[in-house]
Amino acid sequence: MAIEKRSNDTWRFTINHKGQRYRMNFNGTEREAKRAHDAFKVDVTRGNVGNNENMKFYELANTVYNEYCKKHIKASTQRIYQTNYNIHLLPYFGDKKLSAITPIMIQKFMNEKAAKYKFNTVSSISSTLSSTFQFAVDWKIIKESPYQNIKLPKRDQKSSELMSLDNIRQLLEIYRNDSNLMHKSAFYLAIGCGMRNSEIRALTLDDIDFSNNLININKQLGQDRDSEGNILDDVVITTKTNGSTRKVYAPGFVMDALHQYIDSLIYIPDSKQIFINTSNGKPITKHCLSKRFKAVMLGNNMDPIRFHDLRHLQATLLMYSGVNVQSISQRLGHSNTDTTLKVYTHNLNEKDKEVANVLDTTISNIKRVD
Repeated sequence: MAIEKRSNDTWRFTINHKGQRYRMNFNGTEREAKRAHDAFKVDVTRGNVGNNENMKFYELANTVYNEYCKKHIKASTQRIYQTNYNIHLLPYFGDKKLSAITPIMIQKFMNEKAAKYKFNTVSSISSTLSSTFQFAVDWKIIKESPYQNIKLPKRDQKSSELMSLDNIRQLLEIYRNDSNLMHKSAFYLAIGCGMRNSEIRALTLDDIDFSNNLININKQLGQDRDSEGNILDDVVITTKTNGSTRKVYAPGFVMDALHQYIDSLIYIPDSKQIFINTSNGKPITKHCLSKRFKAVMLGNNMDPIRFHDLRHLQATLLMYSGVNVQSISQRLGHSNTDTTLKVYTHNLNEKDKEVANVLDTTISNIKRVD
């Protein structure tokens, strides 16, 4: 019997029994690993291990995490698996044998989650669970996935504007008078250039061309892995998609705010990143901009929206101003116009209604002339 530490919080159990060697990977603390090792030993001696249908869910989850997540997907997606396993799936299914997990058990579990969480969270949990069982099928661990005919709540299809034009004007006025130059600049980059939170935080002095009012968006701060597959947060990585790498002409108010903010900086690190925590010289975290923005919304009695939604507000303003979808898609860094059309269908419908009204008026005027 042996417990081998593979990397941070990753262990391998090896047990020899009746001439056979049994191994299992485990992800957790040393204390959790010792308990899991003892449970693994009991399963081996009882003959439960080796009969794949009797594998426990936590064994399958650990196998998927170590053999798939750490090696074949983006670190950000790996973090989603990790979160869904640790917070949602392992507490419910962890000690259950795969053969004991049934579709109705999964349906009840998903119903409980749907009662507590928003659609996107429930959908993410469902996707992780479904793919985990599919790996078990693909790897010949089980013959058939129990994730079958599971019903999820439907996404609310009611589409409405995030904010009225009057509220957008109010928000712009709030930030025009904001004395916090860092958050003012970040707000303007989001609503004026369509930049994502991660893209803003990665911005460097070299990315800003004040002579031509250009912002070069060629990277973001996100998650990556070290050589052992462990997740590293807030490191410079490539943009979300190839289409996300772009150069954006910035409105004058954005460049003015950036110029004022950069001039106020006492310290700029060797990386030349400008959105930094002055107490430690490191880039601000992904929650910094979001928390401050939420506080501004609530402090001014406005219905809160996400910082990320400022990109949507820019698209709304551009669409109401008659800018074509292709230009908006390029500015937002969407991989294609289909993404833009899918996200902003409501705004396009409203614009199309205006076009119909214009045509109606035009035709009526022509008839009067006749």
